[in-house]
Amino acid sequence: MSDALLNAEAVEKELRFWNIPGLAAGVNLHGEDALLEGYGVRDRENGLPMTPDSLGCIGSCTKSFTSAVIETLADDGILDLDKPVRDYVPDFRMMDPEASEHVTLRDMLCHRTGLPAHDGMWPQEHTSRREFLHEIRYLQPVYPFRGGTEYSNVMYGAAGAIAEAVTGKTWEELVQKRILDPLDMHRTCLCPQDSMKDDNHAAGYFSEDRHSPLQRMGILDMNVDAPAGNIYSCPSEMLHWLRMHLCRGLYAGKRILSERGADEVQRGIVRNASYPWQFPEFSEIVLYGLGWRNAIFRGHTVIYHTGEVEGYCALEAFVPSMDVCIMLQVNHHKPCAPFLFSMLLTILDAVLNEEGEDVGHIDWPSRFHPFDEIFGGAHYNWKVDCMEGAAPDPDNRKPMTHPVADYTGTFSNPAYGTHSVYAENGHLVLHYWNQALMMEHCRYDTFRIEGLKEDTIYLTIPMSYHYNEKNGDIDGFFLKLEPETPPMFFRKLQMSSPSTA
Repeated sequence: MSDALLNAEAVEKELRFWNIPGLAAGVNLHGEDALLEGYGVRDRENGLPMTPDSLGCIGSCTKSFTSAVIETLADDGILDLDKPVRDYVPDFRMMDPEASEHVTLRDMLCHRTGLPAHDGMWPQEHTSRREFLHEIRYLQPVYPFRGGTEYSNVMYGAAGAIAEAVTGKTWEELVQKRILDPLDMHRTCLCPQDSMKDDNHAAGYFSEDRHSPLQRMGILDMNVDAPAGNIYSCPSEMLHWLRMHLCRGLYAGKRILSERGADEVQRGIVRNASYPWQFPEFSEIVLYGLGWRNAIFRGHTVIYHTGEVEGYCALEAFVPSMDVCIMLQVNHHKPCAPFLFSMLLTILDAVLNEEGEDVGHIDWPSRFHPFDEIFGGAHYNWKVDCMEGAAPDPDNRKPMTHPVADYTGTFSNPAYGTHSVYAENGHLVLHYWNQALMMEHCRYDTFRIEGLKEDTIYLTIPMSYHYNEKNGDIDGFFLKLEPETPPMFFRKLQMSSPSTA
């Protein structure tokens, strides 16, 4: 039935259109694998084909695993999703005092804490998850507590840290023992280094612009924020996971989640950002549960999540009323959502037609083509310009107020870590995590930074220096690392040089 669900020639055509190297696909229908196929390549340089067993990062689909772990702990009476987090971690704080007092794991897992992405804080390699949890108090919200929904990777890192605090086990140990082992997901792994050791892993790719050449990506380890997006798997194993959810927590006679727990994570709670494409067959309103989204397609509830991380995209879905599970993974991370949804809806229509519900034959890929480079809602642009309309004007550039050496040094923010500025070949350079970024002078003590990477987004942002009001010495700078909140302040610690950057 595989070619009836996805036509290989049509898939290959769409891979070329979207500049995607390969697709790994799996469909389980009525408890049987109806499709396990690979299309295109998993390694362009060596010409290795993609297969349904090729490991790739599932990105934010990891969130559904983290919420499931939390629910297993609730099933065991170890924690309660509706009790304040401070009942389990007494020193937990958020910037909003009300959130500090009342925020629960349910708030964190359905993105209603008021905190936005703040993805610039989590690449820290030498910070423990408990320290990561402590640093959340320094992050600015964008909404009042429970006043809006804002997708946040950081909150899933926090949920993982809370699970560690109440069990004494790492998030990795909890996922392995409570989810992966009982589901016979023996090749699925929890960090990129382990994935790279597997002979059948997919290399990740990225292109700087929509039609520019593909670049092979290096390893990205989310470290402390792994509970938000660090699992590597493949369709042949992910179908075990999805089948368990479709069966309300049961897999091969083993109870993984209670029926109550499965219903809890899957049920939509809050309205979530939709996509720029709207079709009469596919609901405009999307509800977010605990690591899962809910939408309606032709009257059927589709429970799904997408994932996107450096070099990879994924879409996991199941439809209880159709008794079908679908896993789609590609080794490219922008812009893959239109492609993945066109494949999902093509498969669902094929299943409905096969089951006797005549819905016709819509060319879903063609309906998604007009949304090429159209962004909005949950489908966001990978280039965000926070200085749009304020480009440096050479004819109106005012001089810096201090000698160049005064702008250099080591600067620190309690949530975003310690970084340095140094002078090199007559230019100032910001060294932010592993990035060396040229600082383009605008006016006075404001600079333009282009290409600062946060998760899969590249930011163009202002960087403005601050000076001590008493003596006029530079004592730090402001950096707009989160587009929806005021700039973060980095306090100057000491002088720096290229050798120490």
